[in-house]
Amino acid sequence: MTDHYIIHISREHGSLGELTAKKLAEELGCPFYGNNILTDIATEAGIDPEFLRQFEEMPKVSALYRFFDGRRSTLKKELQEQVVEYIDHINKVEDRAVILGRNAGNILERQDDVINIFIVGNLEDRIANIMKIYELNRDGAIRRIREVDKFRKKFHETHTKTSWQKMDSYDLIINTSKTGVDGAVKVIRDYLEQIEV
Repeated sequence: MTDHYIIHISREHGSLGELTAKKLAEELGCPFYGNNILTDIATEAGIDPEFLRQFEEMPKVSALYRFFDGRRSTLKKELQEQVVEYIDHINKVEDRAVILGRNAGNILERQDDVINIFIVGNLEDRIANIMKIYELNRDGAIRRIREVDKFRKKFHETHTKTSWQKMDSYDLIINTSKTGVDGAVKVIRDYLEQIEV
């Protein structure tokens, strides 16, 4: 196994994928990149990071969408180009890194040392996790899971040629309902020991 690799983690909402990614990065002693990608891009451009996140996620029916009107596609393209540049930079300057979401696996698809992992969970466990994390009732948690997963699927398939939940797009799929976070991290570390990247 080489000293250089990038681990990209995609996840179902409520599967504890972010927690798994952060813990993995901590155990590997390497940087973790998640929402800080958008934060850094926004800071460099002099834009409020929260605005950039809302812009990225805003539906067509929102007032913000109508305000941008024809400029939306241009802004979306510019944002995606910035994300691609940022992830390419990570790949060049870091020996190892864990990247959560942002289609990093597809951006770096020509790299032999990119490992794509998909974190899933049983629906009932995901509902319970979201209820606890966001202090929602069951109906609110179910609604949030549907909305976030729908957004992630659309975001993925808008910017790539692969399907978000197509299993052959990933090197490893882990169900945290079975493994827990610590177990998922162990599975990934064991996997890294076994492969040549």
